[in-house]
Amino acid sequence: MVQQLKYDPVIHGRRAVYSTFDGIFEDEAYSWRRIFMVYVFAVRLAKYCQTQGRGKIVVENVGRYAGDYVACHLKHWIEEQGGWVFSGAGTWGGAWRARATNEKSLKILR
Repeated sequence: MVQQLKYDPVIHGRRAVYSTFDGIFEDEAYSWRRIFMVYVFAVRLAKYCQTQGRGKIVVENVGRYAGDYVACHLKHWIEEQGGWVFSGAGTWGGAWRARATNEKSLKILR
């Protein structure tokens, strides 16, 4: 999928990445699975940019775009679900998890 985009970070930048993310949520059906897909796409795109010889900053920018998009566009939905929780008390074994506060979210996390 990423190779089909012919993404050039210099020409397309943040706008193209956001457009792809917008497509994931165009039906306004939000879920943890779709939020996860934002990050999956960003990782795949960053890897693609890396294999195309783009610099480290381009790869980092793609990750930043995903984080910024989620923070700006999905913040309210995430808060309605109970937000994000860090479990692990600062150890490397810890992990970020979504706090599910309703039955619909609990099904997704099971």
